[in-house]
Amino acid sequence: MKEYKYVCEDDDSLIASDNEEEFRKILEDHLRKHDMTGVTLNEAAEKVLAKVREGMKMA
Repeated sequence: MKEYKYVCEDDDSLIASDNEEEFRKILEDHLRKHDMTGVTLNEAAEKVLAKVREGMKMA
């Protein structure tokens, strides 16, 4: 199985990418529809999520 740089998963879904920009856009879309309860992120994905949340606060 391929290892991805950015990984976000919960019981129902898996988001994975090697492209930060693509991953950030997917997370932004996900956050508009769902909270992040029960979601597991790897370290790189947590950093992207922090950027996304900061950007959403500023908007």
